[in-house]
Amino acid sequence: MVKIMSNCVTRGKVAKIILLVLVLFIFILTIALQNALAEENRQVNASEILDKIEKGVLVAEENCTIIGDIDLSKINLSTIKVDGEELREVNNSISIKNSIIKGNVNFNDAYFSRAVNFDGTNFAEEANFMYSIFSDSARFDNAIFDGIAKFGDAQFTHTTFWNATFNNRSNFASSIFYDHGQFTFANFRHFSKFDYAHFNNGADFNFVHFNGEVHFYGTCFYNDAQFTGTVFNNKTWFHSVVFNGFTSFNCDFMNYTYFQNATFNGIVIFNKDFHAVANFADAKFNDRVEFTNYFKFNENASFCDATFTGLADFEDARFMKDADFSNAEFNDEAKFKKVTFNGNASFMDATFTKAYFDFAKFNKSANFINTNFNDKAKFKDVTFNGYADFMYATFSKAYFVGATFTKIDFESVDFEIIEINWSQLEGKLIYNGRFYQALIKNFKVLEQFEDANDAYYEYRRIRQGQKEWGDPTKYTDAFFKCICGYGVKPCRTVCTAVFIIGLFSAIYWLIEDEYRCKRLREFVSLGKCNSRKNKKSKSDSSLKDRCKRYWKRFWEFMFLSVSIFTTLGKWNKWKNAENCETLFRIFAIMEVFLGWIIMTLFVISLTITWII
Repeated sequence: MVKIMSNCVTRGKVAKIILLVLVLFIFILTIALQNALAEENRQVNASEILDKIEKGVLVAEENCTIIGDIDLSKINLSTIKVDGEELREVNNSISIKNSIIKGNVNFNDAYFSRAVNFDGTNFAEEANFMYSIFSDSARFDNAIFDGIAKFGDAQFTHTTFWNATFNNRSNFASSIFYDHGQFTFANFRHFSKFDYAHFNNGADFNFVHFNGEVHFYGTCFYNDAQFTGTVFNNKTWFHSVVFNGFTSFNCDFMNYTYFQNATFNGIVIFNKDFHAVANFADAKFNDRVEFTNYFKFNENASFCDATFTGLADFEDARFMKDADFSNAEFNDEAKFKKVTFNGNASFMDATFTKAYFDFAKFNKSANFINTNFNDKAKFKDVTFNGYADFMYATFSKAYFVGATFTKIDFESVDFEIIEINWSQLEGKLIYNGRFYQALIKNFKVLEQFEDANDAYYEYRRIRQGQKEWGDPTKYTDAFFKCICGYGVKPCRTVCTAVFIIGLFSAIYWLIEDEYRCKRLREFVSLGKCNSRKNKKSKSDSSLKDRCKRYWKRFWEFMFLSVSIFTTLGKWNKWKNAENCETLFRIFAIMEVFLGWIIMTLFVISLTITWII
């Protein structure tokens, strides 16, 4: 019993101690929160900050509200000459963190020899750092600029704007970032300007949101430039920008984007989509450029007058509207494999070293007028659903095997070798005599003799159709077309020979029948027909016997016609020839003449198609 009571007392003391410690902790926490709130709500006059800067005393403010303008022009500071310009020298460190500055900040034409830290600070009014030099670090992480942010012509040794928010216009024009320019997660909600800025050691714009129009006109990125996860919601200008290092645009361009006259001296990769017009006119890609991950151009895309010194990889890209590569120059491989062009595609006056368009799809017109292919040009299994125009193009070696066309024009094309089948072009190739002649020669070089013959036949057929009705050669061409297919279809000659032989065998049959009828009329007129009354009539013979007689006569006249046609038979020994000699001889001479012509054409056609 005593032991139990002792345990209860011990437990009661422990509970009291725990309760006391808990109360003490709550009391201390309450005091700390009150002090923090008091510190946060603490107001500091801007004149105090200026006084410390003038005296060279450390400025260290946090969680406070600064009332008034911080204007360096209102205090006396020593000056320093930098590149011929006099700047106000600030020799002390300035740290104003997580505070609110309710007034204008004027630090223009200042030379900061020590570190500057504005992390988490809200600039409620204009913040002016133009023409200033930060010789030490300058931190603006999580800063909020409600007023205009002016950093034009400023120079930064090491600076960060990580997660900074610019609610008004921001100006970094002609500024210089000697170290890495850090803007990760920054948010530009208004117009922002980086014209002619210099990023000497890389720039990080990853996950930045540009909600307003942004200008990088003439900006120089001397090292890597990263734009991963960046969103450009408004017009974006990279006009005349120079990228000297690796550049990654794994980001979305939601509005008009201009890369006119931009220079990419390093590898550049585009991983996301252009949702509006993309303009790369006069751009220079001096290293590899890739538009990967099924890159999509949702509006018109222009690469006219662009220069690609390294690999240009557009494989699997999709151009939803017009694509303009006119006068572009590809000095290395150009890969357009499996690319889909839903709008008009123009490569007019472009120059290719090696071009790969395998399995590409052109849903509208494809313009390759005056395009130069200095090496391989591969169009294997390409689909041309619109008009394909290769007028005046120049090929070294072109491969079109498996390609399909709706209508194609090769007028005045110059090529060494072109691999294509006539079945791909039949009925779709726009007539041009010079190209037809070159194509026929090309087929023969590649030993595609059937294709050569088919192309020659089409060439002659179209030429004949273009001749005037008053031209006698139009009729001779029509004759040769029907008889021998212009010398490349010997089967037509055989069919013509069979027709002529059958026709003349029927004529000879009719001649003999006419002779028999004439003899019968003579018998009737002389009254000799009664003498035959008692003789067995031929009509009494069976149907089978009559058929045999007709077949015998048929083969007799067919053999006669063949003999005459081939000029090998003794047609003048035909027993009825002497009875109807004049008429028979006329038709026999006609058949002999036609036989000579047909057999000559047959030999020529056979020589052209099967022997040569």
